[in-house]
Amino acid sequence: MKSIEVSELHRLLSRFERVDLVDVRTPQEFAVMHIAGARNIPLHELSAADLQEPDAPVYLLCHSGVRAHLAADQLERQGFQNVFVVKCGMLAWEEAGLPVEGEVEKQESVACLRIDW
Repeated sequence: MKSIEVSELHRLLSRFERVDLVDVRTPQEFAVMHIAGARNIPLHELSAADLQEPDAPVYLLCHSGVRAHLAADQLERQGFQNVFVVKCGMLAWEEAGLPVEGEVEKQESVACLRIDW
């Protein structure tokens, strides 16, 4: 499983029109704040049928990275080769001051769980 920093993801989103960014948080979390262009597919609903071809890159994020790692494991078991987890998810995105959409309630500062999988 590969990972990507929020700064790298932001550069990708700025340079390319089509980036398959999947937010695996709940619809309620997504409504409050999300990255423009992200698709919301909650972890418990995620399936290979929701994604492009198994060799196309897909970027997964959640609030802190835990659910995104679970989603990446699931997709890799189904044959997806280019799965990237956004390190520390929306916590890192917001902390970096990157643009968001949604109802945008300021999240209480919570330490990011940094795990090397």
